[in-house]
Amino acid sequence: MVRTRIAPSPTGPQIHIGNLRTALFSYMWAKKNNGEFILRIEDTDRKRYVPGTVEGLLKVFEDLGIMPDRYPSKEDIDEMENFKFSDDTWIFEDYLDTLDDKIFENKFIQTQRLKLYQKYARRLLREGWLYACFLSSEELEKVKRSLPKHQPFRSPHRFMSPKEVDTRISRGDRFVLRLNVEKCIKEFGVNLDYEDLVLGKMSFDLSTVDDQVMIKSNGIPTYHFAVVIDDYLMGITHPIRGYSWLPSTPKQVLLYKALKWEVIPFGHATDILDPSGGKLSKRKGAVYVSEFLKQGYLPDALLNFVSFLGWKPKITYSRGEKEREIFDFQELVSLFNIENISKTNPVFDRAKLVWYNKQYLKMKSNQELSEIFREWIRKWRFDDPLSKFILDDHKLDAKLELLKERSDNLLNMFEQISFFYLKPNNIDWSIKQLADVLSNKRLILLNIKKLFESFDEDTSKWRHEDWERGMRNIADVYKVKHGDAFMLCRVALVGSPISPPLFESAVILGKKEVTSRLYDAAFRH
Repeated sequence: MVRTRIAPSPTGPQIHIGNLRTALFSYMWAKKNNGEFILRIEDTDRKRYVPGTVEGLLKVFEDLGIMPDRYPSKEDIDEMENFKFSDDTWIFEDYLDTLDDKIFENKFIQTQRLKLYQKYARRLLREGWLYACFLSSEELEKVKRSLPKHQPFRSPHRFMSPKEVDTRISRGDRFVLRLNVEKCIKEFGVNLDYEDLVLGKMSFDLSTVDDQVMIKSNGIPTYHFAVVIDDYLMGITHPIRGYSWLPSTPKQVLLYKALKWEVIPFGHATDILDPSGGKLSKRKGAVYVSEFLKQGYLPDALLNFVSFLGWKPKITYSRGEKEREIFDFQELVSLFNIENISKTNPVFDRAKLVWYNKQYLKMKSNQELSEIFREWIRKWRFDDPLSKFILDDHKLDAKLELLKERSDNLLNMFEQISFFYLKPNNIDWSIKQLADVLSNKRLILLNIKKLFESFDEDTSKWRHEDWERGMRNIADVYKVKHGDAFMLCRVALVGSPISPPLFESAVILGKKEVTSRLYDAAFRH
């Protein structure tokens, strides 16, 4: 069975766009092959642990519609809070050697798999693939400073006898377990060949690889060690991760070889770049999924856009046929192939994301959009006084129909829709286009009010041509440009020079509200 995973650290409930891209590729590959997508929590760095992270991550996955098939239980998530470090005696616990791996097959939080890592660490220590290093922080720094440039770190403690190691541990000396790269070179050769799922064939020079810490002094494994044990025993077939992890690959491949396990190749997706250069950074705008959802980007649009950051489906187009950019998510899943992931760096084009979102907004029926909009308000704008008016509005469909063609996202829509519920207040008339009409502002507005008063109470009987002709006649009477008269009416009704189509907005507002606003604009503003 194809089994993929996303394995974030619990450092906060935010998912970076880069991590979403990794999760999305993993999810699509699993689903295309009727496999499983797993959420594993890598909480070995306890200093960075933030409570509530896992619940937050699961909520984002749920909002996007890409829920993992397997993930930590609520009980296990609660237990993360109470984690206690083990003492150094684990190194002498013989019972670990016979521990059944299956005990941990439903555990997806690394600190709850601790004894599993210790079991394999003991084995590799006995066989010489790992060794104990007792250097203090000060001693370690001194050794590293003494090394010639580009020479990898090798601890002087790698030559200690097992008896000396046991003696020092028994008397309470703190230690870490390091990878014995010299033994690896002796057994496997100095050049390590490896074929990446995305980047293809490559070779690593092991003479440049440090003796990396695999088990820290608190008994917890480092990422390098835990990821190998977890991926293999969880049956992960296609681990996809960010390009920044590529330098750690030789150490992990060596662990596979030392354990005599078949190497599971990684797929390294290249970094997403900002259009202005460098990696995508929060200093240049939103980079977290929840930020985009809060701004009102639709999940479908976000998934479509992010899936194309370094991947495109292989589709044969007819001569002259335009390349498709909009895909249903299930169609994306059916077309996805790891082999098509690009080796070049994709660019995060924010304008393109806006374009995608606008397309998806337009594709929604008015009823669908109303339901989506209301749900977004309940989640993100529940404390805004305007929200109650919108949620209770039985004419919301008609209002959104006017807005969806001109809105970038739901937040933009929320801001534009407010004039339907709230009368303009403290109108700013200092608009360049109104300069020639302000001297007759009151008279023009009262005449526009009179025009609307001549219309039927039933706004469905209003005709656009009657209104437009009446507005032009008023402009001619006061010798102002037709466009300036329309702008004056717009500002009076909406409070802004920008709005949905004015006549259609007036129809929704209704005769009583329109004439009331025109009167207020003439006398109170």
